[in-house]
This record gives sequence, structure tokens and C-alpha cells, in this order.
Amino acid sequence: MEHSYEYTMLYPDQIKKDPKYQREIDIARIKKITKNWDDDLVNAPKVSLRENGVYYVFNGQHTLAAWKKRYGNRPIQCKVYRGLTEVEEKDLFVKQEGFSKAVGLVDKLRAEFNSGDPDVTDMVSCIRIAGCSIDFDNRTSNAQNRINAVSTAFNVYKEVGHDNFINIIDILRRSFYGDYKGFQDGFLKGMKYLFKHHCEKISIKQMVTSLQKQPADYYVQQANRLEGSAQVRYAKAFATQYNKGRRVNRIDLDE
Repeated sequence: MEHSYEYTMLYPDQIKKDPKYQREIDIARIKKITKNWDDDLVNAPKVSLRENGVYYVFNGQHTLAAWKKRYGNRPIQCKVYRGLTEVEEKDLFVKQEGFSKAVGLVDKLRAEFNSGDPDVTDMVSCIRIAGCSIDFDNRTSNAQNRINAVSTAFNVYKEVGHDNFINIIDILRRSFYGDYKGFQDGFLKGMKYLFKHHCEKISIKQMVTSLQKQPADYYVQQANRLEGSAQVRYAKAFATQYNKGRRVNRIDLDE
């Protein structure tokens, strides 16, 4: 992806941040950059000059914040790109490497969602169909029917597909009455494992009825007593509960 750019001195107050793809400011990181500041090692922030004449940073917002903390609104040299669309800005943000902090998967997913990526958009749609919500920005909320394990949810969606993903979210929501604990990383991975390997044996109604008999913490305890990866341990905990009292269509993970 080739675009024209030039190095230009800009006042920090001239430069805006696009919340659709930029990460939240990390105060601890700014303090660290400021404390270890070295003018010879600082990379020029990468900025896009949009058609409306407004500058938007897509790489280096923490450098800008640290600069302003040290020097106020004194001009800083920036690498200014011209002719980028917002989608291209997002792509450059997602692909940025080098000395900048690696962009986390959740940040990438948020950027992809806000730019209309079909997979991320469909994942969010599936979650809503199943009666839940997902928040790319606030991942510590304990609200009902809220999925905080964003990257795990996306990986599950990619592995099991649209319909099974809806079924998984629906099962977890109804089994644990929307408790956020029922959408933890291990729960999503365990249910994914069951649907990938034993989908034909699963009765959604029976799975919900079986899992409802115990709170989410019970399955955490059971999984912690088992060996193997998280997805296998939670899958075994769910399967054991599901199999109780069943003579046919049992889920045998040792097959």
C-alpha cells in the first residue's frame, strides 16, 4: 500500500484521534515513555490529513501524549499522509509494527467492526440474535448478557460458523441466566469443542436443562480438577453434566 507522505511540524492540539479504531490512552504507558524520554529515539507520530483538513493520528498517540506532557503544545515532527481513506487509516493502524506497541486482537476487531468487516459484523449480529451484547471498549463489565471475552468469541465464531455460534451463545445465556461468568474464556472454548466434535449428538434443549442444574462456578471447579487444555477440560465438565441420566446420544470425549 503506497501513499504519499511528508514530514511536517504540527501542534499536538491540531491532531485528533479517531475512537473508531484507536485504543484508549494507557496512562501508565505515557508515564513510562515520559520518564524514559530520549529525543533521539522518538519516532515521528503517523498522521493522516483528511479531505476536511483535519489531522488524525493512527500511530503514535501515546508519543503525542508524552510529548505534550513534557513540552506542552510545542510543535512536534509528524509523518503526515495524504489521500488515505478512513478504511486505509484503519488498515495501517492494524498492520503497524516496529517500535510501536503491538496492536492487540481486540483493538483490531474493534477497528474491523467499525469499518464494516463482514466477519466481525456477523459475529456481533449472531451475539445479538442470541440475546446478548459485546463491547470492544469496556471488557470489565459484569452486566447481564454481556460477553467480555471478545477475542475468544471471535475465534469460536470463525471455527464453528454462523448457526452454531448462535447456538453456543444461546446455550450459555440460558444455562447461566445471562450471568457474565457463563461467557468466560473456558466456557466459550469448551462449548466450541463440543460443537466441533459432537454437534450431531447435542440437543440444545437438553444441554440447557442439564447445565442449568449447577451455577457457573461449579463448572469452573470441575474443569480445574481435570487435565488437558481449557477447551477439553470445560468440554468434559459440560459433557459429564449433559450425560447424567442419558442412555442414548451421550457425548463421549474419549471416543
